[in-house]
Amino acid sequence: MDKINCFFCNSQADYFKDGTLDTIHSCDYCGNYSVSRSFFDDYRDDKEFRDKVNQTKYIIAGYLEETKGERNETFLISSSNYNNIIENIVIPKTSMQKLEQMLLYCYKKNEFIGQEFALFKLYKIIFNITKEDLNFLFGDINRTGVAYTKNSKELIGLFKAMDELRWINLDYTSSGEYMLYFSLSTEGL
Repeated sequence: MDKINCFFCNSQADYFKDGTLDTIHSCDYCGNYSVSRSFFDDYRDDKEFRDKVNQTKYIIAGYLEETKGERNETFLISSSNYNNIIENIVIPKTSMQKLEQMLLYCYKKNEFIGQEFALFKLYKIIFNITKEDLNFLFGDINRTGVAYTKNSKELIGLFKAMDELRWINLDYTSSGEYMLYFSLSTEGL
């Protein structure tokens, strides 16, 4: 078993091949999934397919992360089921659907009223996001897959919107660096 970056969410994952030449990935966020050899062949040989996959990896990462607790076995991703996943009706497409998805995710993680979650570690003014700051995203709640966001900037935008809608309460502390926390507000609950 080797360590590599997860093909879909780019987090560190365990990787090995099974007897059918499919690759098996075990990612803390995406869970256990297998990628068929034909998928990788199409990815390598078909530029149109490769471009589509590269533009939609975040959707697969979100789907895998959202469904990992429901799966009892390794989920197979192949060229033939890839379109079915990214076009699935339950996957949030609009900003409002993504906001609701993020709120639901936070609610499920919430163990008690007032529980705080660490959100971002920034070395600049809160929400003054630069490309370098995006490297400091960390922790379970900050996965771009959670709300099917394309990138960290979109995820940050969702948290800003949740704050403006008063669904969450933001707070920060400073000990040489900013640490941003949030808790679900009464309105969010």
